[in-house]
Amino acid sequence: MYKVLVVDDERQIRLGLKAKLNWNEHGFELCGEAADGKEALELIAMLRPDVIITDIRMPIMDGISLLQNCSTAHPDIQFIVLSGYEEFSYVKAAMQHGASDYLLKPVVRKELASRLNTIKSVLDARQKERDEEKQLKRQLDINHQRLREQFLLQTARAGAEGEECSKEAARLGLGEIFKSNTFIQFVTLEIKDTRSGASGSTPDSLLLLAVYFMSHELLQLWGEEAHVFRDSATPQLLHLVLKCETFGEEMLERWLKTEFRPQLERMLKVRVQMGIGMVVSGQTDWRKGYLSSRLQWMQQPVTGLHPARSEPENNELKAESFELLPVSEKQLTLAITEGDLQTFRSTLRTLLEPTLTLTLQALSVRVLRLVLFLDGMASKHGLKLEETQHMISGLPESLWQCQTPDKAEALFVHIAQKLIWHMEQGQQSSGHEVVGQVVAYLQEHYAEEDISLSRMASRFHLHVSYLSELFKKITAKNYSEYLTEIRMTKAKELLGDPQLRVSDVSELVGFSNPNYFSQVFKKTTGLSPIDYRQKNDMSKPKIL
Repeated sequence: MYKVLVVDDERQIRLGLKAKLNWNEHGFELCGEAADGKEALELIAMLRPDVIITDIRMPIMDGISLLQNCSTAHPDIQFIVLSGYEEFSYVKAAMQHGASDYLLKPVVRKELASRLNTIKSVLDARQKERDEEKQLKRQLDINHQRLREQFLLQTARAGAEGEECSKEAARLGLGEIFKSNTFIQFVTLEIKDTRSGASGSTPDSLLLLAVYFMSHELLQLWGEEAHVFRDSATPQLLHLVLKCETFGEEMLERWLKTEFRPQLERMLKVRVQMGIGMVVSGQTDWRKGYLSSRLQWMQQPVTGLHPARSEPENNELKAESFELLPVSEKQLTLAITEGDLQTFRSTLRTLLEPTLTLTLQALSVRVLRLVLFLDGMASKHGLKLEETQHMISGLPESLWQCQTPDKAEALFVHIAQKLIWHMEQGQQSSGHEVVGQVVAYLQEHYAEEDISLSRMASRFHLHVSYLSELFKKITAKNYSEYLTEIRMTKAKELLGDPQLRVSDVSELVGFSNPNYFSQVFKKTTGLSPIDYRQKNDMSKPKIL
């Protein structure tokens, strides 16, 4: 129902208007009445009507003054003005000040209903537009959150560095937590359903979604930046990344154990098994922090597979032994990239043989690191390997299929063979096909404001870092530079149309802020958009 306020200095006219119609049948309700414009303004602030039916000539404040006041303070209100035949000049002034329509006194029921139906159509269309805008904003927020989660997961699992990735992090609202000097910690959460009859089972998707949103809410209580993200390979797990600059590691651990987890468990009737990773800083160490949280989660006693390891002598294992040395990682990467299975096997043996003298748990930790390394490499090339995805989703139980170095070696050689084959198939096009598709998309959709590198990576199922490297290799330009070049070329064409303002051109080439567009244009061409337009006008031959 839309609300109507009646304003007239004659009480009988107000009563007559109220009795003219069954207002509810027409989609309206009478919310109040006023004797003059000043009284109406006071009621407008309280009642927020959608429609005002007002007389023009009234004492204290007339209808024209009321319209003038509302034109800036309440521009969405629809006005119907009441007038006599001798006051038609006033009606003209009222229409000039924004009145939607007018009615001659005495008011005829049929004409009043007709005016209200017309206004209702306008209000319905406006409400539909608002609803669509809200829905669009809601969808954009969801897409933005998905992109941010995907970026967090990719960076945590496969690592990411470089200017493009830093820009993408900033665009996704991760600029602070992504800085090289920012201290952060990862936390892995496993959720068990403890509701009546659930007996600590894996929760259903609805409960997992509730835990996800509740985690979002609770993280707002931590005094620093914090995010939650998911991995479709392990739906029963949630991952947190929290900044711990101000309050420190000990305070964060205390808050997680005494406030975050108890509230989550109490409110949703779940049991939370938690692994808190080591403190790291800089994007290159994100993977180490993420892996350490997965390791700590694996060492918790809840699973019943192995005892908790909290003695001081195990600190070195927790912090360092799961991480591959850069030289080993480089050797494995090079071997797979070049299709050299023999070198891969020999490098793998040097990584697995030392575990012969260590515990079964130490071997499991090294296997976990290799699984995530290979899965990350596959992801970086836009691939999903069933073997690594299965092992990740089945953690920690899935690691027990590698109870000896020989079994682990056989598994990883098989995975490497499969990865090499997929990469060779993909390399037949040398990446030109993918980059060609990205360029074609940019040529068609350059006017969209949200056309970021991560969005393209998501669209073409590639890792952000890999697409960035591939794009630059083939085009000899960064992604952002290439997109800017397309937009500036189109902007030059549009500036040739004198009917378009600079702000129009800005919007048509994907810039919501005209000032920023002008800065980029001047940086690219050496001229402001206005100067560029004037120069090109002057260069045209004059017709005598």
